[in-house]
Amino acid sequence: MKILYNRLGVIEDSVLEIRELLEELRQKRAGQQTEKWLTRDQVRAQFKISFPTINKLEKQGVIKGYRMGKRVLFLRSEIEQQLKGRAKR
Repeated sequence: MKILYNRLGVIEDSVLEIRELLEELRQKRAGQQTEKWLTRDQVRAQFKISFPTINKLEKQGVIKGYRMGKRVLFLRSEIEQQLKGRAKR
């Protein structure tokens, strides 16, 4: 009987540890932003870049457009990163 209680205690400790780890993961996930996709018009408005400049940067390979059906979308994080890198030059 004593061995059974010891094993139950170990199991309870393990369950508590797993719960703490799961809660930690939930908090980390909640803190992460989901990747935001932008249309050309949204890129133009948010970053104050003209359409010809967006096209030129895309052709030069500075920013990457992803085809989604008929639309071309851009990852906000990639545009921010590339524009910061160009501003430092």
